[in-house]
Formats: sequence, structure tokens, C-alpha cells
Amino acid sequence: MIIDARIRPPFGGFLNLTVPYNFDIFDIVSFSKSLGLEPAKSGEHKTVDEMIAEMKVADVVKGILVGRQCADYGSVPNDDIKTFINKYPGQFIGIAGIHPLPLDNALEEIDRCIKVCKFAGISLEPGVTSPPMYPNDKTYYPIYYTCQKLEIPVYITVSGLAGPNIGYSDPKYIDQVAVDFPKLKIVVAHAAYPYVHTMLYAAWMRPNIYLLPDIYVNMPGGNEFAVAANLFLEDRLLFGSAYPVASFESIIATYRKMPFKKGVLEKVLYHNAARLFKIG
Repeated sequence: MIIDARIRPPFGGFLNLTVPYNFDIFDIVSFSKSLGLEPAKSGEHKTVDEMIAEMKVADVVKGILVGRQCADYGSVPNDDIKTFINKYPGQFIGIAGIHPLPLDNALEEIDRCIKVCKFAGISLEPGVTSPPMYPNDKTYYPIYYTCQKLEIPVYITVSGLAGPNIGYSDPKYIDQVAVDFPKLKIVVAHAAYPYVHTMLYAAWMRPNIYLLPDIYVNMPGGNEFAVAANLFLEDRLLFGSAYPVASFESIIATYRKMPFKKGVLEKVLYHNAARLFKIG
């Protein structure tokens, strides 16, 4: 059984995102192949039923729907995520996309999504919000404080494509947040690629950092995530496809080829996310 911790289905507001569904701007096939992966056929066809069938074939029993509120790539109404979850009860978990400004609105939306919509956490994309920010910008601190108090994880997307320049993904900013909010569970989507070793060192130092390298495990340095899992990260490395950028089968095959010690891969594919998201 597998839990995919980063899915954006072909539904509702997700279809309006530049990445991954505006094929006139984002060539998903070329991008996926440049990573040595295959894009999901259901994503290319923009068909939910086909996506569900692909999940079943790949033994993906639960998908984490990660919301998006950003200037560069577009936004998804959190109510669309809730509608999708209601359509497929028991199969998906929601992560609310949150824009930090205005702050009062952000805090109200967090409260609504967690307490009313029953989402499991929130998603922030500092480098591609408006204006672009670093993850440790003090604008975010009331949001981090709220999530720490609510005991919910925060996805923070950082990678070379997640900001005006590559510097927005330097792990030192995530490290500072982890230090300032030691009880906040931080899921680093894209795992700050290409800063692999620096991000891994920060995760070694900060036990509240979880890494979700998703498609970047197939890039140079990707095997280092398995090395880290074999040493200290076995309970905090998460599997994700970044669907539809990678098909479930192609990314799962990549993870299975990585040099994990016996018993570690099962944690990465299922148990770590089950514990983090309190899946029985």
C-alpha cells in the first residue's frame, strides 16, 4: 500500500493552474522526460476516472491533495478540494492552499479549512506568492504559530523553480523556521532541490523537518535521500509523485530502485505519511 503525499488532480481549479495543466505554457511531457520520468496519461487527458484507475493499478490507496495559492502558477479554491474529497470519500486528504496576505484572511481560512473542511494541514509557496518572500519572512510567523498551536503540518514548497531565482530555495530559511517553531511539522515539498546536502543536514539537525523530494529523486543527487533515510531520516521521508508530472508507476519504480535498507522503503511509501496525517 502506498500514500502519495503530493497530488493535483484534473479537477476544478486545479485545471486552471499553469503548472501542471496549461499545456500551451507548460510542456508536461518534455519536462517529465527531462527528469527521466513519464507523465501521467490521465493528467494529459485531464480525466479523473482514469487517474483513479491508475492509482488502483499502482496500489496508491490514499492521495494528499495539495492546494496552491500563488501568483506565478495560479490558485485553487480550497472549496474545490473539499468537493473532490467528498466525491471520493476515504480516498483523499486535503491540504489547504494559503496566501499569507492579508493576514486576517489567511488565519480565517486556516481556521475554516481545518475545523470545518477537516483538512489535515496547509500549503505555502513563499517564492511564488505576491510579493515573493523567503520562508522565514516574518509575514508568515503568525501562520506558523497558528499551525503549531493547531498541531497541523505545513507544506512549504522550495526548489529551483519556486521563486524568482534559485536563492529562494536555500534551506537556511527553512532551517530558521524549524528553529523558531520547534513543534511545527514542516513538510518541504521538492526538498529544496538542488540544495540536497544542505537540506539533508538541516533535516538531521531539526527533527520537525520532513522531506518530500517527489520528482527530484530521479535527478542527480536523488539517491542521497535514500542514504539519509538509512541513517536518520527513515521516519521523515515521504513519497510523492507530484502528479501529474510523474505517473504513479514511473515514480514508484524510481523509489524501488533507490538504495534503501530493508524495511525503510515501506516507511517511505506508506507508514511515515500515515503517522503524519493520522491515517488509521
